[in-house]
Amino acid sequence: MERWEPSSSSHVRERPARLTRADRPPVDQRNIWANALLAAGGRMGIAAVLVVGRVLPLPTPALTILIALVPLVLLCGIVQAGRVGWPRWGAVWLMDFATLSFLTPVLLWNGFAAAGPPRLLPAERSVYLETVIVAFMLLALLGGLAGWLAGRQLGVAAILLLPAVLEVPALVPALTDYRDATAFEALVSAYAVASVVTLIAWLGPAAWRLWLGPLATVAYLAFLMLVPGLGMLARRPAPVSAFHPLLIAFGLFLVVAAPLFGVRLRLGPRRGSRRRSRRRTRVGTDAVDVVAAAHESERPE
Repeated sequence: MERWEPSSSSHVRERPARLTRADRPPVDQRNIWANALLAAGGRMGIAAVLVVGRVLPLPTPALTILIALVPLVLLCGIVQAGRVGWPRWGAVWLMDFATLSFLTPVLLWNGFAAAGPPRLLPAERSVYLETVIVAFMLLALLGGLAGWLAGRQLGVAAILLLPAVLEVPALVPALTDYRDATAFEALVSAYAVASVVTLIAWLGPAAWRLWLGPLATVAYLAFLMLVPGLGMLARRPAPVSAFHPLLIAFGLFLVVAAPLFGVRLRLGPRRGSRRRSRRRTRVGTDAVDVVAAAHESERPE
């Protein structure tokens, strides 16, 4: 009877060969440009519609229909993106649809309640506090949605979340003169900046996305501090001057922390779990070898 020896497969593990640059599949530049143009073009289209509503003297029903067409077009684009395999621009359109449909109306109503006389009425104070709490909750939900949509793409969550974060400080100058014109101008600036940043993030190196979103947010806040923008908060009564800076700071925190949302998925399982899986593989391989040796010994010579 032959002596059984453990299989060498349990001791020697071949390392997977690394792919060289020549072995990697070629990058489709047309696909990259298509995703970048559709993602940035959607946000620039939102800004263009707001400019048209600001410049042209449209009657109120026509202006309402024009504004309502924006989320409808975004929704149609989201459905089409789901049919073609969910490209990158589909995540951008989904975030913009959620922002315009949920966060923007709350921020507009919040600004309407905060604007007006230097001293807020009890009803205005109550509406402002309720809407600012809802704005906090919606920003947190949008941050989670951006992290979920970004997945393993490190830094993409900040780009997705950018319009929602920029809308909060953009509407601050409208608190002293709250009209449709001032609100439109604020939203145009937010989506125009987000469109340019999105185009650079999609066409530039992937490492840029880690700092491009936070840098754009800080630069936009610095611009609003130089012009008569964020300084308007000091002239508003206590609820507005206290809670609005917190809301802006919370948005800045989200856009800074958003690039880290996909880090855990990118790193994969822990080392301990890999060791446990290797031990299980060794035990399973040895058990199979023992059973095979037993069958060999039972065979008649």
